[in-house]
Amino acid sequence: LPAYTTTSIYVDVNPKLALEGSVTYTEWDQADEVNYQNVPNANSITPEVTENYNFQNTWRTALGAHYTLTPEVMLRTGVGYETSPYSDSAETVYLAAPIGSSYNLSAGVQYKFSSTLAFDFGWTHLFYVTQDVEKTGENSTTSGEFSGSNDILGAQVRWDML
Repeated sequence: LPAYTTTSIYVDVNPKLALEGSVTYTEWDQADEVNYQNVPNANSITPEVTENYNFQNTWRTALGAHYTLTPEVMLRTGVGYETSPYSDSAETVYLAAPIGSSYNLSAGVQYKFSSTLAFDFGWTHLFYVTQDVEKTGENSTTSGEFSGSNDILGAQVRWDML
């Protein structure tokens, strides 16, 4: 994965509500070229193929909130936006990963069993902005558009030993 830099802020608004935000800059242009080994094609196997993706660097912004409902239960929510690693030109989009810019919504809950043991559960839904795709080969051209979404679920148990 490429190098990235993140800056964040966290503010306790009052004893029950906290707000946070972050900005991340990812250097995708450092992961611009990928070498594939033993690539099958119609009649043979090509020993090595180098693909240049023409990635551009991206920005990601996120805002979130934590609300303490009871001493045991904390609710979490957030929104985010990330720019595309591809330029605006459809010809630069790689067909195997034609992901454009994306928006996300997140929600979660933490339950504290004790002062040292807590369970966290979270959900994020990603909305991908429609991305035009066009790839011209030796004898053909593939064109169209990509759109989609993903859901991510996460869970963890936190045990503070100190």
